[in-house]
Amino acid sequence: MSKKTKKQIISAVITFTGAFLTFIVPALLDPSWVYTGQVALTALLISGVRAGVKVLWEKNSTALHS
Repeated sequence: MSKKTKKQIISAVITFTGAFLTFIVPALLDPSWVYTGQVALTALLISGVRAGVKVLWEKNSTALHS
């Protein structure tokens, strides 16, 4: 695995954790909240979109500067 791929995986994990906590902490503070799995799916979606945008950004930015 290349160094760039490792950086992108770490970035995606950080984004997933941040998104997951953003959705889960307020829900945990609500006593009537019931876990449905939607929080994890939303965090995965946000993480995937962010990782995809970052890959496209880095690919295009290196092509523009070459």
